[in-house]
Amino acid sequence: MVRLSVAVVVHTTRLDGTALQIQAIAETLTRYGATIEEVVECGFDPRRQNRELERLAWSRPSAVISLPLGGAVTVDAHRGLAGAGVRVVLMDNVPSGLLPVRDYVCVVSADNFGLGEVGLSDDTLRQVLAFPITVMAGTQDTKTTGRRNDFMEFLLTPRR
Repeated sequence: MVRLSVAVVVHTTRLDGTALQIQAIAETLTRYGATIEEVVECGFDPRRQNRELERLAWSRPSAVISLPLGGAVTVDAHRGLAGAGVRVVLMDNVPSGLLPVRDYVCVVSADNFGLGEVGLSDDTLRQVLAFPITVMAGTQDTKTTGRRNDFMEFLLTPRR
């Protein structure tokens, strides 16, 4: 079995919420035979994030889950990952100028009502590992479940 490697790029690892996100991502990826190769802390510095993303483009993990910093400042570095054949999953925001499918496979978001509880949906994680699309899931409150169900329906509806 091919082991898929994932790098997670975050602003900081010094927050409890970030630690919980990384833990949930790792647990979910493990169920599908993927592992977190490394967690990259950028210290809230967009230039550092650019350097780290460029380094990851050279090391070529299977995917990078990135929480972008600095808006348009990190566009080229994120685009460089996709150009190197690395699947890019963005967390919480998309730097202006990046295009879906070409530059990243999807945007995911933590369930802030779940206070950091986060994981990759079983139904869509298979697609990320085979074809890159995913959605984050958290607690099962009505709003979160409804949004996730609507999004899943959108993803799974064939397009012409």
